[in-house]
Amino acid sequence: MAIVGTTIADLVPSEKAMASRVDLLLPAKNPLINSGLAVGGPEVDAVLPATGSRKQGLAFIKPLDASEVNVSTDNIDQDGKSGKLTADEFSVIRHEHNFAWGYADLARMITAYSIEGGIAAGIAQYWNTRFQKTAVASLKGVLAHIEAVIAAGTTGTPTPEQVAKKDEYLKLLAGANNTAFSMANVYKAAATAEDYADMFDTKIVHPNMYAKWQSEESSSFLTPAQTGSQFAVYKGYKLIKDTSFGEQMTVLCRTGGIAFGTRANELENERLANKGNGGGANLLHSRQGFVCHVQGTNYAGETAPDLDTLAQASTWNLAVPAAQFGFRFIKHAKPF
Repeated sequence: MAIVGTTIADLVPSEKAMASRVDLLLPAKNPLINSGLAVGGPEVDAVLPATGSRKQGLAFIKPLDASEVNVSTDNIDQDGKSGKLTADEFSVIRHEHNFAWGYADLARMITAYSIEGGIAAGIAQYWNTRFQKTAVASLKGVLAHIEAVIAAGTTGTPTPEQVAKKDEYLKLLAGANNTAFSMANVYKAAATAEDYADMFDTKIVHPNMYAKWQSEESSSFLTPAQTGSQFAVYKGYKLIKDTSFGEQMTVLCRTGGIAFGTRANELENERLANKGNGGGANLLHSRQGFVCHVQGTNYAGETAPDLDTLAQASTWNLAVPAAQFGFRFIKHAKPF
């Protein structure tokens, strides 16, 4: 009796339909979006089309200047002063990534799922993981840039401009690696954002810190089941687990700190007739264009960066005053 093998074509009868399912699952399972950390909008959508340069400008509106105001009088000959709404743009990169899976890999995706639904869920989870890795690598690069500016204003014989910039950037760092984690440092770090302080509502934490809070019954730790969401909460802050910053740093994040958007996921089933010594094989390709940009920064790197490039200090420049920047980096001792 002939052995009948299941191919990707059997599992994905319609690539367009499967891509639509992936597009539905991507935002539903994306922790960046569901935490409120990542937001989109028409200005992000304008960068997403596959045509045009991958390096583009992301428009933003500058805050209104509140240093002046008119005090009303009864003098009809006196004209009030007026201001204007101004805009600028951040330099951003559109990422164009892809990956492919043969049947053996897809089999791992579909464990405990329906076959077709499992493939869609597996691909969506893959891309959501890549989005988070991109965001975290970009944040690491911005942190490296901040630390480099502080070092330049501290060592040797810095210029007055370097000292002033150092003093500004010090607002973005808090705590020390030889002291225990302190919520007081979190609140102080948020306070440096002045009018924007209340928008900080999320932390990126190492799993060991997460576990420490989880193990302390009186720590104000709430599980995802208790919050009714994808996120645990510690003293009012949503928690995103990630090992990238190590055990001695917690990143405090503001709503909308990441500009984020994706194109529709493109799936293509490729038949490799001569592989397997002529027995044939299949590959399912998934292609994804997306923007995942740290708000308040300019991208200064190469056109097709990998995660290591994104994590370099030279890849980023801060484009807004520290008070308007959506992240604070808090150092502390290891949790255990």
